[in-house]
Amino acid sequence: MGASDPITPVPQPDQPVPVQSLDYRTAPPSASRRTLLIVLVLIGVGLIAATLMLFLVRTAAVVVATPAIVATTPMPPPPAPTLTVQDYEQQRRKDVYEEYLSYAARPNTVVYDEDAARGSKLLTAQPQLHRQMSTGSIDPSWASSFDRPIIQISPGDIAGMQPFVDNANPQDRTTLFVGKLRSPNGNARLVFLDMRITLTGHRSGGKSSKDANASPEYEARIDRKLEYRIYDAGATDGYPGQLRIGKSLTVRTSADAIPIRWIDGSLRADRPTNSALQIFAGMLDPKDPSHCTVDYDFGGQRGSIDVYLTDDDFLRVLPQAGRVTGGNWDVGAASPAAGESVERPATQPAP
Repeated sequence: MGASDPITPVPQPDQPVPVQSLDYRTAPPSASRRTLLIVLVLIGVGLIAATLMLFLVRTAAVVVATPAIVATTPMPPPPAPTLTVQDYEQQRRKDVYEEYLSYAARPNTVVYDEDAARGSKLLTAQPQLHRQMSTGSIDPSWASSFDRPIIQISPGDIAGMQPFVDNANPQDRTTLFVGKLRSPNGNARLVFLDMRITLTGHRSGGKSSKDANASPEYEARIDRKLEYRIYDAGATDGYPGQLRIGKSLTVRTSADAIPIRWIDGSLRADRPTNSALQIFAGMLDPKDPSHCTVDYDFGGQRGSIDVYLTDDDFLRVLPQAGRVTGGNWDVGAASPAAGESVERPATQPAP
């Protein structure tokens, strides 16, 4: 065998390979770490995919079910319109205006009465329609000795409102006539004829005495004034047009001053019998749309007042009895009313 021939190693018997001990304090091999990360990522992706699928399934279920709910659920009714205070007052004013235009009083409806016995019956029978006047300027300590007049609360029991009521002094005015009149030329108007009543009194300083002619302890007085209001009777959505407001006759009787004396141990009004004025609600004339009449009773005698609407929106107030002097009407006077007032042209106002 030459020197350059390779040397073939002699095989040696198998030797046991020493076992390496495991050290758990060291980090896992990099291959195991990568495997763990991959598993965690796959788990996360799976959870996200499952959540997304659940969301899509629920959304699709809501979209599909919504039309069935809409189709079976009735829609709520629209809310009712809310009226403001201004709208309500305007509507109420319009209703009252139309009630006055169509109003026609019943015959023998008492609107004013100075008789104590008759007035007491009115208050008992119709307390919702009549009431006693306020004391005015009469001393309250003497008011119970004087039976104040009874007046109608409101014509036709119509609950009036502005501009048809007098808020400044509503208790001392009563309406003798209200209704629709038409002038000779065809002007339609809503007409009010009112009477304002004023009660006054003063201490007389009399002495207690059995003599009926002795000075009274106190004296009350009734003063009455006719007034009128004229409105346009056309359609309106707000305040009706007030065309005129004016004063008319002063109504006088022989018993306007009422003495209060000692009578049978009590202080009482010593008023002559058959001296109380009673007035009835004005009535429309079916034959003349410009005319109405107001009846009254004084001393048991029935009388009437003619009222005419003129083309220039005045009222002609013409009593058929008594005496008219200027702006004063003496109800119980024996002479008839002044003839010249009856002969005035229809376009002229009453005195």
